[in-house]
Amino acid sequence: MLDHDSQGAKVLLCATSPSGDELALIEYVDGACGISRNQEALPAWLWNPCQMAEATKALLELAGLR
Repeated sequence: MLDHDSQGAKVLLCATSPSGDELALIEYVDGACGISRNQEALPAWLWNPCQMAEATKALLELAGLR
């Protein structure tokens, strides 16, 4: 599952990539946010503190929506 302190984490936005991967923008209780692929946290895509605009843009790009 999600590696970064996932206790109490919330999914804010989801997308499915053209390849079928399920991507999610996650908000963590410690103020960080990140992106997961198929319910696995992507360490390269973690912002602490959360940079919501940057994280949302990255999710859209990873999903091929931008």
